[in-house]
Amino acid sequence: MTKVRILIVDDQSAELEMMKEILDREGYETVAVGSGEEALQMANQGFDLLLADIFMPHMMGLELVRAFREVSPDTIPMLITGYASVETAKAAVELGIYDNILKPFERDGLCAAVVKALDRKRHTDEKPRRKESIKPSRDGETIIKNQEQRQTRILIVDDQPDVLDMMKEILDREGYETVAVGSGEEALQMANQGFDLLMADIVMPHMGGLELIQEFRKVSPDTVPMLTTGHADVRTAKEALELDVYDYIVKPFDRVKLCTAVAKACDNKRHTDKQPQQKESIEPSSESESIIKSQKQKQARILIVDDQPDVLDMMKEILDREGYETVAVGSGEEALQLTNQSFDLLLADIVMPHMGGLELIQEFRKVSPDTVPMLTTGHADARTAKESLELGVLDYIVKPCDRTKLCSAMTKALDRKKPTNMSPQLKESVEIFGGCESVTDSQEQREVVKYILFLSNQGENTEG
Repeated sequence: MTKVRILIVDDQSAELEMMKEILDREGYETVAVGSGEEALQMANQGFDLLLADIFMPHMMGLELVRAFREVSPDTIPMLITGYASVETAKAAVELGIYDNILKPFERDGLCAAVVKALDRKRHTDEKPRRKESIKPSRDGETIIKNQEQRQTRILIVDDQPDVLDMMKEILDREGYETVAVGSGEEALQMANQGFDLLMADIVMPHMGGLELIQEFRKVSPDTVPMLTTGHADVRTAKEALELDVYDYIVKPFDRVKLCTAVAKACDNKRHTDKQPQQKESIEPSSESESIIKSQKQKQARILIVDDQPDVLDMMKEILDREGYETVAVGSGEEALQLTNQSFDLLLADIVMPHMGGLELIQEFRKVSPDTVPMLTTGHADARTAKESLELGVLDYIVKPCDRTKLCSAMTKALDRKKPTNMSPQLKESVEIFGGCESVTDSQEQREVVKYILFLSNQGENTEG
């Protein structure tokens, strides 16, 4: 299979090297250059994706995208920027740029944005063939999926017209049915119109997002609430949790972050709505898969380390709700005393008194080499990212983190963890059943073995 080719353009050498290293590790074929002029000379070399910094001397990112498109119209353009604004996002949307990524970014954010952009390219490239060759069952499934998304109704509430217009335009392009209003009062008048999702700015005159959600819920308790905010802090996150708000999104946000958060909220609602019927009608194979997934999540033990009690409590509460088994401590020294307790994941703040996160990870690894390490930080920069990579840390999360970002990072980290902690008996069973599935006694057992093998292969493929 031909490797996906990505051209990375940034005038800051440290960030250029970091992005190249991350994407090389993901298996992409990358070329990194330090200016728009150099990038333009390579426009005819068949790149799938152009990843360009928006602020560069001589030729800015937007100018590069326009010129590059004339030579290579099939290359997907994306922008990266350390100075995000609504104007930047609007310019990107108007130019047809798939997304813009905010610096400093964590590994998962960059990889997720690249994967989504490439998926969109593949979907566009394959569209003509799909019309002719799509199978009836698949076609039916696609129609249902599209109808399901079109029927999803979203009410967007923000007192800033440019932000409101931008969110509506992005979500309209994704196929959702959206209504956009500029105040909490207007939103309340529409509470009985059957919206699936309410997206409300937390700070608005007269009626803020939290108050709106409380009132809206009295009329429409099934609508999933989400908050948007330009001033994220731990207090915001805790208030959102207490009000059982699904998630909050920090402005200015990129397209991928907005669409991912909305998709997860809608999926969560659909899952909740269907849960009673699923309990009765679930098929044996689905049941086996659900049991293993559920057991896998419950068995995942996470050690959270942060010297700020409110941050520590918030992360523990979010991950407890997701079904993980968590232990929270306030210092690296306390964490080191727990190295004999077999944790799957260590989530450590990078800046703590006496022992910081990087030092803790080095010491923890000596005793528990199979524990996956991750960092949290309120001061992210290129140096942090490089130190993390050099230490073999899978990812780091920028605080204050929203629910979606935290949970997504946990899931990816645990999915990447090799199943080295399988018991000898289980390893032996996997080896035996890998070559002859007929040995199993029933269809349900076969499904369980298949799923175990799937998880095992996923771990190996991701590492390799």
